[in-house]
Formats: sequence, structure tokens, C-alpha cells
Amino acid sequence: MEDMVFGDPEPEGDPSHPLFEQLMIARSNRAQRSRAEYRSLFQPRVARCIPNLERSQRLASEVWARDLATLRILCLTEYHSQV
Repeated sequence: MEDMVFGDPEPEGDPSHPLFEQLMIARSNRAQRSRAEYRSLFQPRVARCIPNLERSQRLASEVWARDLATLRILCLTEYHSQV
């Protein structure tokens, strides 16, 4: 996040997404704070998000593992490759 706020390349994302919107607001105000000040404000928020991210990742892995057992591939190509 810090690099997206203070870095040279313009971040790309969905302008209607609330997190991207906040990122762009922080970027437009980046001259008002140093990287260190931004980091000290941002790190506690990230720390609060980590448990939710870990839970979301665990749930996604469980769903993938469950659905993987039922996935199949159907290929209807007329070309047969010997690779």
C-alpha cells in the first residue's frame, strides 16, 4: 500500500471499490505526510485485517479442495497434439 501511495506508477484498480478509492485519496494527499507517518497510521489497520484475510484464505482453500473432487475436463478439439 505504501508503495502504491508513494510510488511513481499510477495504481490501477476499480475506481468504484472502496479500498481503491481510499488508496487514491491517500495518494492525492501524499505530500502532506512522510512515508514513515503513513506507515505508522497504516500498520495498525493492516494488523486488524490480517485475521480476516487468513480466514478468507482458509475458507477459499476449503471450497477449492471440496470442489476439486468434482471437476472434470472436456476437450472437443479436432487437433490431437503429441506433446
